[in-house]
Amino acid sequence: MLSIIDGTLPASYVSSSLPYEDSALAVDSVNAITHVVGGRSFAGNSRLCVAFDETISYINAGLPYTSEGRLCISANPTAYVSNGTPFTSTGHVSVTGTAPPIDTDFVFIIDTRLAGVTPANTFLLPALTATGSPAYNFTVEWGDGTSQNITLADYYPHVYPAEGIYEIRISGQFPAITFNNINDAPKVISVESFGAVGWRQMPRAFQGCVNLTAVTYGANTDISNVISCFNMFRGCTSLQFGDISNFDTSNIIRTQNMFRDCPLFNLDVSGWNMSLVSSGSSMFRDALAFNQDLSSWDVTSLQTAAGFLQNSSFSTANYDLLLVSWGAQATQSNVSFSAGNAQYNAGPPAAGRAALVANSWTITDGGPV
Repeated sequence: MLSIIDGTLPASYVSSSLPYEDSALAVDSVNAITHVVGGRSFAGNSRLCVAFDETISYINAGLPYTSEGRLCISANPTAYVSNGTPFTSTGHVSVTGTAPPIDTDFVFIIDTRLAGVTPANTFLLPALTATGSPAYNFTVEWGDGTSQNITLADYYPHVYPAEGIYEIRISGQFPAITFNNINDAPKVISVESFGAVGWRQMPRAFQGCVNLTAVTYGANTDISNVISCFNMFRGCTSLQFGDISNFDTSNIIRTQNMFRDCPLFNLDVSGWNMSLVSSGSSMFRDALAFNQDLSSWDVTSLQTAAGFLQNSSFSTANYDLLLVSWGAQATQSNVSFSAGNAQYNAGPPAAGRAALVANSWTITDGGPV
């Protein structure tokens, strides 16, 4: 059996399929002319060398995977990459025998120097949740080499050795964070990943985090048990970067004021599953820059949407798409809905709007073009 483990090799991966996806791996699968990070190359017979001795240690690019998803390195299916090293979460196999750990931490960045309720070398963590949610049982790594195990809901101050920017990581059972427009909310500057930490509630989670500029959902995140995002990012006046396109809203029923008073916010939310949302009033109110396609949203549970897009930049093009789509759905009746000053065109958009009005929707908008 050929060995492809070489302790001198730097950490690298072989893609699970051709062509190889890593930017460090440039592949011509037809002519087998390429190079691999660390200097390995394809041999003339189309075999990928993964060790410095290219004539001995290689992977035949044309060989199949085993039923367990392991890449064969010979016609014998018992000979596979790293004697069974599993695929990483990104769909690659380790050629060094060690797959990187999956990061499921809740990760965010703070700047202790920004104005809050604590001194410039301190941060106050608000580990608070709604009644009835699971208890806390988490570990917080403060970013200065120290950590703390916590099992009770409360405010937890941490004094740093110096003022500055720190990455905080939380693992374990952490059902909610509640800045609620007070405490040290202004010291939060980014969310790197929500992680899988037993999230249950997100009302007022980052409300008032006026210096929060970027939010990223994260690859290994699980918020499937969250049912409310009421006021979640309200008043995040600097929020404009990141990626929340895959935010799991499948069980959420309340999104009132979620992005209210976020004047720079205009991130893609077109793919969100809104099928259970019943309360969405003022969701994008005073989100002055917001102008995204919402036509794919399932709004059949929506009951309140007053002020929904009031004082936003919602365009005629996106409003037309919304009206055509929403007007064709089996929506609830007697819904108040505001599209702000957005106007709509004649034809299908006007017909969609008429269908909603016929279902006793009260619509506020900029009227026809």
